[in-house]
Amino acid sequence: MPRKPTGKTVHFDDGSRSVRGKNGNGQGSVYFNEAKQAWQASYVLAGETRRRYVQAKTREAVMARRDSAANRGVKLRRGESRFGSGTTVAEFATWWLENEARHRVRSSSLDRMAQRVRRLGEIGNYRLVDVTTEDLISWQSALLSKFAATTVSDTRTTARQVFASAQELNLIRVNPVERLKAPKVVKKTGRTLTVDEVRSLLEATDNHRYGLVVRILFTTGLRVSEALGLSWDDLDARSGTVTVRRAVTYSTANGTTLGLPKSIAAAGTHHLAPGVLMRLTAWKQRQADERQASGDLWQLQAHEGSKVRLIFTTEAGGLVSRQHIDALLRRSAVKIGLDPTHLGTHVGRRTVVTTLYANGAELADIARHVGHTNTATTAGYVTSLGDRPERTAKLAASLLDSPPRAAPRIRST
Repeated sequence: MPRKPTGKTVHFDDGSRSVRGKNGNGQGSVYFNEAKQAWQASYVLAGETRRRYVQAKTREAVMARRDSAANRGVKLRRGESRFGSGTTVAEFATWWLENEARHRVRSSSLDRMAQRVRRLGEIGNYRLVDVTTEDLISWQSALLSKFAATTVSDTRTTARQVFASAQELNLIRVNPVERLKAPKVVKKTGRTLTVDEVRSLLEATDNHRYGLVVRILFTTGLRVSEALGLSWDDLDARSGTVTVRRAVTYSTANGTTLGLPKSIAAAGTHHLAPGVLMRLTAWKQRQADERQASGDLWQLQAHEGSKVRLIFTTEAGGLVSRQHIDALLRRSAVKIGLDPTHLGTHVGRRTVVTTLYANGAELADIARHVGHTNTATTAGYVTSLGDRPERTAKLAASLLDSPPRAAPRIRST
């Protein structure tokens, strides 16, 4: 139980506090009623001016009771919406995936969102207006006994988006997921390779048909989906640059297809390493020979209504999937005595970021190089600081430290 409120400030056992009578997000006041020795909350239903009240023994309980009462009080006019007070979470989530999420994310991301919606389980059978934060706390607790904290945290994020959409459509007054605390996620450090390991790996993959993809990943830091989506028309050999316009994605509904890059920052011009440019000429000739040999069986690719001459294709002109590159990395690692554990295509991206930062490059420049939207994301990819701390300390000493003219004499006490 909380301490008895004094003045307008309410103190809690965990050391936090709340201002008595302060409105939060237009949801009315939550305060301790001394006369009734209970917590009380107020709210106003849409279309009404009369303030309503609920009370409970604890602050959390009264907030949940207020949210539930406000949601059940939502009134929709006939014909105003396809949804009503009886709409279930699963029904609305299905509509949301098809009509909102599908137009905002890539097909592979939509697959993951659909998977998270399915994890709603029994909550999906609840009416939107009946779901409380307590229900969600129990639901999340059950998920944590089956899945990793990262998976549950991502599932909570999608659930919050679903309920936020329902709130925007006035199907509910408050979003019950907002007060559901995300599980604590201990971020694991991703794997990176040393400069010598990268050089050995590139030598081991250079003679493979997809070895050039590996070289691009470990020099430009592009995502594998973006590298596989490059076309010959995107390449400017004179300036040594390539423009990312599309990506190869996968979804259970459509299989492997051409889609949009993951972010706006990824789309744009990227500089290619000399070793990549030198090998592109030989690869272009090899692809031309394969196309001639395939004849009418050569698969033509298109994106957004336009034909695309992809740089990287299968022997018959088909799309190359990420799994092809993953398998190549692991096989090559075993051959050169490198541990293949967790050696996937994204290791190239992390390696580029870490190597550049450890050798003095600024985060903003690295973010532009690999196509990150902000430097905070880039910083999360750094797994080693190299000798940056030592160099920084030396710089600080050279600028700020003045050595004594003679050895200091220590006085005895």
